[in-house]
Amino acid sequence: VVYGRRFPAPVVSLAWSPEEFGIALACACADGKVYVVDGSTKQNWNVTHFDAHTNAGCTGVSWAPYLPPNALATMPLVQGPGQGQAPAPIPRLVTCGQESTVRIWKYSRADQTWLHEHDLQDSPSSSQREVAWAPNVGMPFSYVAAGSDERYVTIWLQDGLDGVWRAVALPPFEDAVVRLSWSLVGTFLIVSCENNTASIWKEDVQGGWTQVSKIDSRVPTSHPPQHLSQGGQHMVPP
Repeated sequence: VVYGRRFPAPVVSLAWSPEEFGIALACACADGKVYVVDGSTKQNWNVTHFDAHTNAGCTGVSWAPYLPPNALATMPLVQGPGQGQAPAPIPRLVTCGQESTVRIWKYSRADQTWLHEHDLQDSPSSSQREVAWAPNVGMPFSYVAAGSDERYVTIWLQDGLDGVWRAVALPPFEDAVVRLSWSLVGTFLIVSCENNTASIWKEDVQGGWTQVSKIDSRVPTSHPPQHLSQGGQHMVPP
């Protein structure tokens, strides 16, 4: 055991940070708090926490990608003489709970605390069960998805770092949504439901989302599901 800790409430969801931020684990608890255990210093483990969904319980947590939107287009290819070191990206988290609102948090290195940054609203669900922030390899957009026991998935899109978050609700699913996973570059979303079905979704040119594949483990098949990668390592295409 490298590190052990007893929390005051049951841990509902765990998420490791992007490796560029070091060794950090976010723990969402049933009492609405999120604990971030940071072992980057290697001498001792630092623990910070904040009240994410105090009156509703925290059911999900996910890290923002290390690179901000459009980073590849704005980042200098060569560091010029006299140019200072570019500031390190700010760690961010997104959380959900037994309420409709999904919340974004950012870490203040100066105060060593997590600050509330934004609320994501306009979801058809009265509560959320799962949340996932899409990876980003330099695209100009950020995507956050949340799913609920009420069979809904809402996807929020932000253009750049200062754009308005826009919500798009997918059609109701057959059963409660239990898991959301993005592809490695954040262009496909896989939605897993309680009835052992999963579907893959992709944004179309009009800004809507289209189902491109469905996996139903209730139906025996002799062929591997469409888009299943070789060796069964990744169910989501890149």
